[in-house]
Amino acid sequence: MAAHTICMYMKVDGAGLDKAETWRRLEAVVVKALGGQSANPTVVSLSNNCEHDKVIIIPGNNGSHAVMRVYSSGLITLDIQHLITSEYKTTEDSPYNMEFIRMLENDIKHDLSDLLVEMNSLYAPIRRGQTVWPYAVSADDRILEMDYDELIFEKKSRYQTIRIFHSREFGNVLFLDGDAMLGESDLIYTRSLLCDGGESYSDKEILILGGGDGGLLHELLKEKPKMIMIEDCVKVLHDSIKSGKQYDYVINDLTEFPVEKAVKGFGYDLKTTSLITELSLKAIKPGGKVLARGNCWGAYDYREHFEREMRQLNCDFKRRDVFVPSFQETYPFHFSSIDHG
Repeated sequence: MAAHTICMYMKVDGAGLDKAETWRRLEAVVVKALGGQSANPTVVSLSNNCEHDKVIIIPGNNGSHAVMRVYSSGLITLDIQHLITSEYKTTEDSPYNMEFIRMLENDIKHDLSDLLVEMNSLYAPIRRGQTVWPYAVSADDRILEMDYDELIFEKKSRYQTIRIFHSREFGNVLFLDGDAMLGESDLIYTRSLLCDGGESYSDKEILILGGGDGGLLHELLKEKPKMIMIEDCVKVLHDSIKSGKQYDYVINDLTEFPVEKAVKGFGYDLKTTSLITELSLKAIKPGGKVLARGNCWGAYDYREHFEREMRQLNCDFKRRDVFVPSFQETYPFHFSSIDHG
């Protein structure tokens, strides 16, 4: 069982809201939007100072309803919600699909033709309550809708909740604590983080920070490195710096985050807020490299801040931007080195 909500936006000339006929026509649109299930909408005034700030509400049958919000400026939103008792894996299968919404929009445009300044609709319903939650948010706060149609696996370990969803487009996608980690379509992510053939890892000592999905380990083992370590990132970096242990490559498969020195209690000063990167640069051999996935392209402030701090450290770095399919975003990959002298 799920609720499917159709979202529409209209704008009319605010001066027309002075006419009783305009309100009669708006109420008729709400009735039509719900398929004529009821002819008795409720009109609620929301402001004592402006008689045109109103909500028109109409309940329907079987859990449906429609709500039109009218603002005195002429802005109008219309939301029509239907209760769906069957599990539709795709919006195309839903009775309230793109074709239905387009037809409804055309009917409203016809009925309000002389009043409308503009009208737009979301040609797919917002779906809430089905087995698989399909929505994610991009780094710049845009809503993304995925085509997950089945929960393949779910288990709560000592450390996190593990889920695998199936996507028609991207195959199976691994989630840890609600965040997408890697999909079957995302080999480009792993290869890009490893410089896509631009580095040789044969007989090298490598430290992987994160990498819980196993993709990096799987690809690196093909090249027969001397050693691969996967560890608690902050602890192993701290211990490595303290003992003098260094690596040919430190591969950061984590999200960067600022950490205050006073909180972690390190016995040396950090020059930047990029804790993991700065510690990683201290843990590589002369000529070694730090390979890191940055935050996605939409996190503009983060990327600029990160690269500014790399320059502050006199760090040489290159960047490659890659679109990661199941994440539906472009990610920058940074390949950094530093002269310890």
